[in-house]
Amino acid sequence: MTATQDPSSPFDARPLYRIAVFGLGPRFQRLLEIIVKHARHNNYRYQVSQHRGPGEFDIALVDLTSKGGAEVARTLKSVPQALPVIGVGRRANHRRGNDDLLLATFSLDVLGVLNRAAESVSMRERTRRLSTRLTHADAGLRLPMVSGRPPRALVIEPSPSVRSQLAVALRQIGVDAEGVGALAQAEDVLGMRSYELMILEPQQPDGDGLSMLRRLRHEPTDTRLKIPVIVLSSRSGMLDLAKAAWAGCNGYLGKPVPLSTLHSTVSRVLLRYLRPRLDAERKARAGLPTHGAESMAGLHRPPLAPVVPVPLAQGTTRVPNPALLTEAPRTLASALAALQARSACDTGSLKGLDSLAAAAAPPSGRALPPAARRDAGVSP
Repeated sequence: MTATQDPSSPFDARPLYRIAVFGLGPRFQRLLEIIVKHARHNNYRYQVSQHRGPGEFDIALVDLTSKGGAEVARTLKSVPQALPVIGVGRRANHRRGNDDLLLATFSLDVLGVLNRAAESVSMRERTRRLSTRLTHADAGLRLPMVSGRPPRALVIEPSPSVRSQLAVALRQIGVDAEGVGALAQAEDVLGMRSYELMILEPQQPDGDGLSMLRRLRHEPTDTRLKIPVIVLSSRSGMLDLAKAAWAGCNGYLGKPVPLSTLHSTVSRVLLRYLRPRLDAERKARAGLPTHGAESMAGLHRPPLAPVVPVPLAQGTTRVPNPALLTEAPRTLASALAALQARSACDTGSLKGLDSLAAAAAPPSGRALPPAARRDAGVSP
């Protein structure tokens, strides 16, 4: 999280950090506002934020003596690349652990505690910029900025080493990656921060990732998960591909995944999702009306069906649409061979293969142009 710019003080070069207050009483909150307003010779500027949503504050100040304060502090600290959380309370006993800021000495210590939190945020941002410069790839591979910042991806992966490798790989194409190691932590994070992409390992220590994805895709409209999801799994059987398609994934990658495949898949999925927003921002910069930006060419293309029917000798089965899955060709071929063997290699199974090929092909028997094949994820 970087320091924000305050348009009301254009000549003040000090970085500005927004403070969100959780549970602090009106008296202490007013005292905080007075202190940060008159700290004119401090190295940092602070502003008490009126909002506590994702991306609307840089430092959290939590009253641990209020009801639910300790739980709020734990949740905020569990966020990947967690923002500094300052616990305010009465405990100063080394056996139980000290609170960051005591109510008895609030006015004397609050500025120093805030400065230490701001220094940690600043150091983290400098480290991130240095890491980005060290790992940057060809400028032609980098994705465009979204609302003045790089696109963010949430990586749900139990292995810390895999999370770290994915973060470095995604940073090469201009995507900021934040990782969590459990589904419960991922749901907390999704409620507090906004992302443009999710990379999901289905096998999690606290449950099935695809079950969580299916549930989030079917929640009410205001809380439904709308961002694209790429499944990254060491299992690439036919049933695994089908489960991922039914759960609502936008791409499927098998471990280990080549770096070029990861870059191309993430770029394709993200650009398809971000195109309306990028078009609206481009029109806004040009001074054109943004109404109807979503109706540009290609945005109202009918969505691909997640599964297609395949008739067999004993009835009809349904398999994932090959055009929807990224890493499907080799696995799909072996799975279809298994379907053929299971149906005793009769004419019905051969018709099923023909219908699957017809479902993946464009109407009227015409071949897809190269750009459309790349957009659909179909190998040349």
